[in-house]
Amino acid sequence: MKTIITSILLACSALIMAQNTGNAVIFSNSGQRFIVILNGARINENFETNVKLTNLNAEFYKIKLLFEKGVPKQKEFNLYVHLGREITYELKNIKNNSKYVLRFNSEAPLPPPMPAYVPAPPIGNMGNTSTTPATNNGTIVNVPININIGNGAINTTPNNSGVALPPSAQYGCSAPMNAATFEQAKQSLKSKPFEDNKLQIAKQILNSNCLSCAQVKEIIMLFNFEDSRLDFAKFAYGRTWDYSNYFTVNDAFKFSTSIDDLNAYIQSFQR
Repeated sequence: MKTIITSILLACSALIMAQNTGNAVIFSNSGQRFIVILNGARINENFETNVKLTNLNAEFYKIKLLFEKGVPKQKEFNLYVHLGREITYELKNIKNNSKYVLRFNSEAPLPPPMPAYVPAPPIGNMGNTSTTPATNNGTIVNVPININIGNGAINTTPNNSGVALPPSAQYGCSAPMNAATFEQAKQSLKSKPFEDNKLQIAKQILNSNCLSCAQVKEIIMLFNFEDSRLDFAKFAYGRTWDYSNYFTVNDAFKFSTSIDDLNAYIQSFQR
């Protein structure tokens, strides 16, 4: 019994630790290899095109990348970390390799820690356990089933047919952010002085939430540069509640070429 309790406590401690730290992955598709310097320490000894930073316990870091070739030879970046999750950033070079930026690529929950080994209880001490479905006068009781659908919605419909059914929604995701939470998200974005950081955090907010077209437009208007507005508009289309009204987002752009680019993207989008 003492061994089982110890194993459970170790597993709980590992889970709490995972929720209080985050990971970040930086990769380059251009073939540029780099070394990451974090808090004065080299994360990787050799130049690599893909580097993972693990067990990060703060939300913001300033890192330095040393490049194997090209000019400049090094550059500092602000790195945002989402605790309990792993964020992937792409290192992109622009202006003929004379400038580098870190772009948000994707985000996923950290995998759960490996469960600690718990020895099976001896036969005879298992108690009165049963895996038989609950019955009522010999008839299996119809128990509601909670199943995560791809868009984050939860289906609690009783399973009359024996198959879990997705929710019948005519929108792109379950429901947009409520007004109070959305206002908090906007204030967080407004406080970020750098456009790249603002774009990264906006995508991270959208990765875990659903927005309406009106909310998407409000966030787009927080960006100063047209390419950032277009980048976020494309990213948001597949995560918007009332996406059939997405034409209203066009008013957020300064140039008609951006609207044409967004419309072409929407036409090619496979929902």
